[in-house]
Amino acid sequence: MLDFNKRKCRKEINAIIYLVPENHTENVQPIDAGFGKQMKAKLGKAMEEWLEEGKNLNMWHDSLSAKQRRILMTR
Repeated sequence: MLDFNKRKCRKEINAIIYLVPENHTENVQPIDAGFGKQMKAKLGKAMEEWLEEGKNLNMWHDSLSAKQRRILMTR
């Protein structure tokens, strides 16, 4: 199956598939190791603080769609 996908990607859309070992994305995606890591940490902290309010936690689990959650996290 993988050989088929590689050939199809090369011929149809001129793309190459690179397989990266598990837990090694920081080696090929530097943003995960530098600025991106710091940004994710700050977003996570802000989200935890927001979720500490009871009504927000209930809303997060009960009534927000995935789209609404993504929008909320970007604000």
